[in-house]
Amino acid sequence: MKTMPNGDKTLSIRPAEERDADLLADLGTRTFSDAYSRTLSAEDLDDYLHKAFSRKQMLEDITDPDVLLFLGLISNTLCAYIKLQPTSVRECICGANQIELLRLYVLCGWRDRGIGTALMDVGLKAARDKAYKSCWLKVWDENTKAIDFYTNKGFAILGNEPYPVGSTSRNVVLMACPLEE
Repeated sequence: MKTMPNGDKTLSIRPAEERDADLLADLGTRTFSDAYSRTLSAEDLDDYLHKAFSRKQMLEDITDPDVLLFLGLISNTLCAYIKLQPTSVRECICGANQIELLRLYVLCGWRDRGIGTALMDVGLKAARDKAYKSCWLKVWDENTKAIDFYTNKGFAILGNEPYPVGSTSRNVVLMACPLEE
């Protein structure tokens, strides 16, 4: 547990448990909808939300020993989470033993309070503890705030690629950072 730098209530970070599946599904749905509802068709958004944030998918992630999934809670209320998991090796990232940061989601009312930074620190430490050598991610190229955040956390831009969501294709920036200290 830690008190946030701006004096906010105490933040606790813990690994996700099966009992958290519904809360995670709700948080993922809300944060993704907030970010992309204006840029995706209703059908594409709905399809993605049902696949990516179903209770079944959340339970699979929580019970998968290779997935690193941590919750950020303020006064025992879920306000954020981070998900990292090993994925196929990317040509643009050097070395083996990589992990992908798939989600770092913070509810709108809790952004800019250090919660994302705290979750990132815990997630990357857990990846280092499991001997991962690098971490990579994709971020929407128009999300300059997130790109700046990741850059400040040691990630470098490697390139970009299209990312399809249903019938819509978005351009994402690929970023990576070494995990060796």
